[in-house]
Order: sequence, then structure tokens, then C-alpha cells
Amino acid sequence: MKFVLGLFFILMTCISFSHEYYFSFAEMEYNDISRKFEITISVSTHDLEMVYKKNKDVKLDLQEYKSNSESTELIITYFRQHFELKTEKATCRLNLIGFESSLNGVTNFYFESDEIDITPTLNLKNDILMDEFPNQQNKITLYYQSKSYTNDFLSHERIKTITLD
Repeated sequence: MKFVLGLFFILMTCISFSHEYYFSFAEMEYNDISRKFEITISVSTHDLEMVYKKNKDVKLDLQEYKSNSESTELIITYFRQHFELKTEKATCRLNLIGFESSLNGVTNFYFESDEIDITPTLNLKNDILMDEFPNQQNKITLYYQSKSYTNDFLSHERIKTITLD
């Protein structure tokens, strides 16, 4: 997990100021004890801020997490619309735990789902920033019982299914 995040930070440093390729990365793990998904989504801070400035004429404040701020509510709404996880029995409700922006231009958003039973088939939607950036590519890696499952999402492939072994 640390290797993937390290690689992501190096990549984002190289393209953080002017770029024509857009990426986000998500790592998920199901916690059998709490029966919750724990999710980290890494997104270019500049790109996310630009979406709100351009489309909603709102300035997001990503300098620090404040639990009841207007920016936090906008972030929760955005990610719930563009990042969905469904089991065979239910849809996960994501709860924002916090976020932190780093100097390399990446913000990590930390989510936890409500309690949910995991099923052998999971449907994932990940179209973060795809409406604004046609070249956006998103990647999700799910860790479950010592195995990992990775999927890439493109603007023409926004929904994927993971079948757990």
C-alpha cells in the first residue's frame, strides 16, 4: 500500500503544474471486525478545486479538514455521486473521516462506509473528475483477506465488477 502511494506521489510531482493526463487512485480494504470498508482516494487538489470554481463558482478550502464546513459538505456530496460501492445486498454509504493535502498537489480523502456485509460480487463506480477531464483515468485497488483486486476506470468504463475469490 505504501509503495503504491509513494509511486503515486512521485508521478503527481512530475505532472502537478501543467498536465494533460489526469489520475486518481483509490485503495479500499474491508475490515472484518468493524464490517466497514476503509477507503483512501487520492486526487489532484488543483483539478478538484478547478471543478468547483468552473462549474459551481465555489472556492473549496482544502487547507484543513473541518467537520461541518461548506467545503466538507461539497466534498461529501461530490464523492458520494462519483464513487459508489454496491454489494449484492446493499449500497455502501460513504462517510468522510478527513482529508489532507500535501505539498506535491495531491489530496488524500479518507472514507469509511457504514456497516455492511461483504458479498462475493461488488460493483464499483469511479468517475471522479471524468465529466470535466475526458482523459481522466481512475484506479481502485481492493484488499481483502490477503488478496488484492485492481481495476482501471476510463471515461467509457465507469463501472466495474469485482468478484472475490
